[in-house]
Amino acid sequence: MLKGANSSEVIENVKNVLLKFKNSSRRNCSEPFLDRTKMVNNAIGTVEKNFMEGALIEVFVLVLFFRNLRAGLLVASVIPLAMLFRNL
Repeated sequence: MLKGANSSEVIENVKNVLLKFKNSSRRNCSEPFLDRTKMVNNAIGTVEKNFMEGALIEVFVLVLFFRNLRAGLLVASVIPLAMLFRNL
């Protein structure tokens, strides 16, 4: 897999190529690759869960310290935006 490539697309392409090879070949071939689909999906789910829990704790702590919901939400919205623009 190349850097920056989508692992799900790469795995699907490998499966398609192996299926074509298996159909066209007279030999019995096995699938000599590591299918990481489940591991990648679990990792994405873990990141999403941790992000949501972190955001909720962050808003709670900011509101607790500022005693102002508006200020807490404003500061809490800046952090994800900073992470978004960091990748541009």
